[in-house]
Amino acid sequence: MVFDTGLTAQFDQIGPLLIGLTWLAGLVIAAAVIFARRSTLP
Repeated sequence: MVFDTGLTAQFDQIGPLLIGLTWLAGLVIAAAVIFARRSTLP
């Protein structure tokens, strides 16, 4: 983000940023589900 705004007048990479944040959120949710299932097993 800092590099993009340093080269252009506005931040024009919102699409890839949202894709990356969505992917990261999905990964965190998947890890939480796996951790929760493994911690409840006997």
